[in-house]
Amino acid sequence: MKPRSLFCILLVSCTLCQAKARLGNYYFGFAVGRAEYPMAITETVTDSNTTRQVTSMKKLDGVSFEISLNLPISLSSDLHFKLARSDFSHGNHSSHLNEAKLDYLYRFNQVARDSRLFLPFVGLGVQYAELKGSKEKFYANAQTGAEFVLTDSLVFTPRIRYVNSLLDYAINDFEFGASMTWLASKRHALALRYSKSVDAQNYFAGLEYLYSWK
Repeated sequence: MKPRSLFCILLVSCTLCQAKARLGNYYFGFAVGRAEYPMAITETVTDSNTTRQVTSMKKLDGVSFEISLNLPISLSSDLHFKLARSDFSHGNHSSHLNEAKLDYLYRFNQVARDSRLFLPFVGLGVQYAELKGSKEKFYANAQTGAEFVLTDSLVFTPRIRYVNSLLDYAINDFEFGASMTWLASKRHALALRYSKSVDAQNYFAGLEYLYSWK
């Protein structure tokens, strides 16, 4: 191997080691973005002299606001809190979604130390969701993902989450998400986020600001 190539590999490895991941750090987050949520809407349709009620699935567009808090509770685990409010509308119809989530995340730090490239994690959580017209409010979830350190200031995090209702076990869904985080400094970061559920077909795409006080 040429000395120049060896030097480049060592330089990249050192850069990855010094990069600061999101997991394992104290931070407060605020996110805003566009949200879409399919919903059954009943509309009045008039045909000639006949008036009837027609129910169909419509995609309601809206805006979503989130605040989050990440707290490391040990050398290998975090607690992650999130509160979210989404407001949707379609024509004369409107709705809202309120959510509260609590996740326990376990980090495989040894893998990160050995690979110097990514930090895998798994997690369990509970969540409360209040949606107009929905009786399902309490859910449990299991998730897995990894933080991939691309440069000393860029971290890519894909994840998959399985969600199941605690009131009706037949109601479940998978959610895929990803974020690209730019670590502007030791305390400030910006992230682009996207998530989409498989069955419900609701999604979120937005921008998140992160502040780390430690």
